[in-house]
Amino acid sequence: MKMEWWFNKHELDYKLLNEIAVNARIPIINLAEELDCSSQTINYRLKNMIKYNIIQGYRVNLDLQKLGLHQFKLEIYLKDHKYRKEVWNYLKNKPYTEVLNVAVGWSDLEFELVLENVDKLTQIMDEINTKFPKVIKKQSFWINEQFHKLRWLPER
Repeated sequence: MKMEWWFNKHELDYKLLNEIAVNARIPIINLAEELDCSSQTINYRLKNMIKYNIIQGYRVNLDLQKLGLHQFKLEIYLKDHKYRKEVWNYLKNKPYTEVLNVAVGWSDLEFELVLENVDKLTQIMDEINTKFPKVIKKQSFWINEQFHKLRWLPER
């Protein structure tokens, strides 16, 4: 409800966020033309959203395969949930961890990794099982082969 309220109250900001969600490097003059307002208005709105921490940064979309890397999602199911924080802290400090979530759903923890290949993923899964032998019930993984849409702004 809060997001809906904000978007309704700040229609221009939503449209602006919608444009930069797809291409954060679009020139201000192009944004002004697209949104039918002045470049000063666009500049003011962007600076305001940065000032109030609505925009916290800009994201680079990489073609990981061109870098010889792949994205994997690993789901961890725990036998004993009292060790969740310990497993979490272990995973969050790993250089290959891209995203780490306490899941609401089937798995207890899920995280996304960027690695060279499945063999490296298998090594990490074995490492986790060795580090937490009485804690991990099972692990499953997904391989992200291809992204079809990279847009980080929710629809209204």
